[in-house]
Amino acid sequence: MKIIGVWDAFGESGEYEELLEKFGLTTGNIATSAREVLRREKMKIFIDTANIDEIKKVNDWGVIDGVTTNPTLVAKEHRGFNEVVREIISIIDGPISLEIISLQSDEMIKEAIEMSGWSKNVVIKIPMTPEGLKAVKILNAKNIKTNVTLVFSVNQAILAAKSRGNLCEPVYWTAG
Repeated sequence: MKIIGVWDAFGESGEYEELLEKFGLTTGNIATSAREVLRREKMKIFIDTANIDEIKKVNDWGVIDGVTTNPTLVAKEHRGFNEVVREIISIIDGPISLEIISLQSDEMIKEAIEMSGWSKNVVIKIPMTPEGLKAVKILNAKNIKTNVTLVFSVNQAILAAKSRGNLCEPVYWTAG
């Protein structure tokens, strides 16, 4: 199970010590400071999985804002994509980011329109590519929420923001 942070304000990333300093966190005030950062920076925490048991477990903790998943994670559950997504929708009250598989903007848009009709909470994950940015711009005009994913740099996050994506999902590599 991997929990990731997604910033709707296209927040910054950095080394652990740099972030502690930036947000004024100390060991004495870490819990209070963390709550303040979450409030001030509007950070959202999503669980990155399609495993229903994991989703239910972490949702019961009351700490996640939503779910982000993709076709690869759904395939690991050995169930149909629509079946798994419908179950996630029945569990989670917050945003549910679903990744499209098309590579061309016109096909991305068709997929997004279909998936966005499944629930008001569906957010469409669009890759950070030129075609993806085209799709985000058009989907934004249609009031379809988007999550620009596969963002590896601040420059890409800026492009995602300029395209009017609702969320930005930076990729952080972790060991293990």
